[in-house]
Amino acid sequence: MNEPGVGENPPHKETDLSGLEVIIAEDNFALRTVNKRYVEGLGLKGKVHATEDAQKAIEKYNELEEQNRRANVVVTDVNMGSKTGVELANDLWEKDPQLQVIFVTSESEEFLREQISPDRHFLYAGKSQLQKDPNILEQRIREAASIINSRATKK
Repeated sequence: MNEPGVGENPPHKETDLSGLEVIIAEDNFALRTVNKRYVEGLGLKGKVHATEDAQKAIEKYNELEEQNRRANVVVTDVNMGSKTGVELANDLWEKDPQLQVIFVTSESEEFLREQISPDRHFLYAGKSQLQKDPNILEQRIREAASIINSRATKK
């Protein structure tokens, strides 16, 4: 379920990313490393936490909570070890329904929509899209930040 404006026009480069705390869950070492460096390069050094599977992502989420920090964006693959990225998202949405989840996967967006409750919002960046346009991850991060920032101004 897309929120109004999301996915229609990419957010501006001026979107404030300072409030983001990002967890990346990716079992492929090379992709995990590249994605972490890329997201850190958006001005988020020290606020990006890369994990090799869903369980470690949940542990990192809980660890951040214990430090009074809040992960508000999760970038995840779908097919990882014993727990999928969809299961990870569902577990974390139980804790925070406002959490922004970006699936970076070779699975189709249609497949994800079949797996995820229609009342849950997520962003999608197909790995084939990412190969054609490496900036797609930045666009999705900025979309997530735009949603988070708009919710903060409504409070």
